Amino acid sequence: MLRLICPVVIAFLATPLNADTISVCLDGSCDYTDIQEAINAAGDGDVIEIAAGTHLPGETIDTVGKAITLRGSVDKAGIPTTIIDGRGAIGVF
Repeated sequence: MLRLICPVVIAFLATPLNADTISVCLDGSCDYTDIQEAINAAGDGDVIEIAAGTHLPGETIDTVGKAITLRGSVDKAGIPTTIIDGRGAIGVF
């Protein structure tokens, strides 16, 4: 009986209990307008949803070692609508 319970307990403890979803958009109607600021505010397990549009980071985006998910938007056909453009001057990630 103990063998069955242990993996379940370990799996439960490994799952983030308070993961948040943080939004990034260009028009300011969300949590952040800057991807790096959203990453800086995020904790392990959080999801950062990046709205459609062309995002122009000022420097290379750094996840600072956090276990997070960055998720862009897609249209109804599944085509990405989020663009992160380094303008040829910086690496995006």
